[in-house]
Amino acid sequence: MRRKLIERRASELLNDCQIKHPPVNVGMIAKKLDVTVVFNPDASDDISGFLLLDNGQAIIGVNENHSEARQRFTVAHELGHFLLHRPAEGIPHVDRSFHVKFRNSQSSSGQYVEEMEANLFAAELLMPAFAIRNAIIHCKTFDMDNDDQIKAVAETFNVSQQALMIRLSNLGFIKL
Repeated sequence: MRRKLIERRASELLNDCQIKHPPVNVGMIAKKLDVTVVFNPDASDDISGFLLLDNGQAIIGVNENHSEARQRFTVAHELGHFLLHRPAEGIPHVDRSFHVKFRNSQSSSGQYVEEMEANLFAAELLMPAFAIRNAIIHCKTFDMDNDDQIKAVAETFNVSQQALMIRLSNLGFIKL
């Protein structure tokens, strides 16, 4: 996995968008990248989102029925695919030129390198290391076993508690 590249791309994007504190506005980032985000109320529960590249236009579809935190992670995840795994332009396809990547149960389990990279990109974008450190320092007596503190930090970043715990583990703050 290309961890350093992913960290750098997420950091550059946050800097370009002048984002200095959470929660990260993924809708604004998508707009800056000229990516359209659409919310689908009819998506099945096992699909969180997709990336569609059609004639040079990127579209992220998001399951409207999922929680806001999950929708935000889905947008960030699909932005990761857009920036890291975009297929080459100009390859002819029947009827339309598009490529679809679905975010589903396989991506959540991190079984595939591209999915792991997109998950890391989403975590780097939504929960930058500097902001996580600042949030923990702000708590002064941060206790990883204190559910209320974990919930408060997750709410600060507008991410799920599960995503926060994984990020804290990846940053070396806790062991899972």
